[in-house]
Order: sequence, then C-alpha cells, then structure tokens
Amino acid sequence: CHTHLSESEFLPKPSRFCFSQLNLFFNFTLQDHSSIMGLTVGYWDIRGLAAPMRMMCEYAGVEYENKMYSDFGAWMNGDKPGLKEKNPLINLPYVIDGDKVITQSQACFIYLAKKFDLCGGSKKVVGEADDCKMLEYLMEVFDVRNEIMGLVYPFKTVCRDEAEHKEKTVAFCASVATGSFAKLEAVLASSSGPLLMGAEISAADFHLWEMIDQLELMAKKHGTKSPIADLPKLAAFYAHFRALPQLKKYFDSDMYKLPCNNKLGGAYFM
Repeated sequence: CHTHLSESEFLPKPSRFCFSQLNLFFNFTLQDHSSIMGLTVGYWDIRGLAAPMRMMCEYAGVEYENKMYSDFGAWMNGDKPGLKEKNPLINLPYVIDGDKVITQSQACFIYLAKKFDLCGGSKKVVGEADDCKMLEYLMEVFDVRNEIMGLVYPFKTVCRDEAEHKEKTVAFCASVATGSFAKLEAVLASSSGPLLMGAEISAADFHLWEMIDQLELMAKKHGTKSPIADLPKLAAFYAHFRALPQLKKYFDSDMYKLPCNNKLGGAYFM
C-alpha cells in the first residue's frame, strides 16, 4: 500500500494558481527582501523538484543550506512536525528564508525567482503580464514532469513493470517532441534571446532544463532518439544553459550527480 507516500515527489498534483492570492502572498513576503542568511532548501536526497531550486540558489551566488532527507523517518518524524507549526501545508520541497516557510514546488520556484530577480527581466508583482508568461511556462514544464513521474514510479500504475516502463518511455520521448516540447520550441523561436523570456533567465528556464536533461538521460538509457533532436531552438537552449558560468560549480558538484528519482518510491529510472 502506498497511501503513506504523501509528499509531492511521489504524488505530484497539477498546480493551479489564484493570481490575486499570489499577489498578496508575494507582496507580503518580499516587501522586506529578507536576509539571505538562514536560507534553506529542503527535499529528498535526489534531484527531483529541488534541482531547479538548488540551481537558482547557485546561479544567484548565495549561501544556503541544501537540506536533504534520505528516509521517511528523518522527514516525517524529524523536521516536518516543527515546520508544520509554522506552515500547516508543509511538504517537500520547502524553502526556509528567515522566519518564512514556503512549500509547494511552484510557490518555492516563484519565491526564489522573486527573491533573486530571476523572472526573465520582470520585477512586477505576480499576475501581471510578464509574470503570467513565466507562470505559463512553468506550468507547461510541470505538465511534462507529471508525465515523467507516471513513467518512472510504479505506484502511479502507468508502468507496471520494467518492460512497460521502457516501452512507454520510448514512446513518450517521441510524443513530447511533438507536444509540450514543440510548444516550447515555438516560444524560443519567438524569444528575443536564448532563453524562454529573452536574454534574462527565469525560474521556468531552470525547470525546463532539468526536465530536458532527465529525458536525455532516459532516452540514452533506453537507446532511443533524443526528444530534442529535431528541435534546434530547444537544443540550443539546452547547450546554452549548461554552459552558464554561474552554474559551473553546481554541475561540478555532487548535487548534480544525485539520482533523478527516489528509490523509496521504487523508481524504474534513477
């Protein structure tokens, strides 16, 4: 039985935003631009949903604690009860910034993007035109991520064994190229720079790169065609992002060498 697998790495849910609520939240939490001191990113000891968050912190060049959990006990019986007192919604991933505790992956992405000005050049409040674009791109990438989760975790019941995992992964690498990746290829074709929102990086770029990289690894494992082989703009984006000097430390670190998915969930692809 997997009913206890409640943390978002195991049971990802589509995110929906109420812009007016997000405006109130981010205007409040960022109005004092609270100190970098005490910044923590918490997640399982995998890349997963925390990889974009860790990369944003590394790109910004700030000091932060990369808090990783290797088993349920360390999280459920360790830090979670105390953090739940500060935020009843607490889940993995989370961000602690001074006295603020932020949870849910999309909220964490946006919080860090706002804090570090990684919004594609926009510094407007959430819900205005440019920020809506960043949210659109984040949600499109999250759709891809949810599909990948169905492929890699048996409890999702999309792939019931290794053979089905391979068959459906190969099929997905082809279908995503004409689905979400084709849409994002069109976005990049109309962009004024190498990134989704032009020359300035945004939170969506970090998550898109992570999903491309994971699918590249999966395609290589199963000996199938790269999902970006016929998408030159995405291929250029993938190479450009990987070469960013601000992320060299990250790509040289053990964080990038972490498994993509969680053995606790019986992942077919790590």
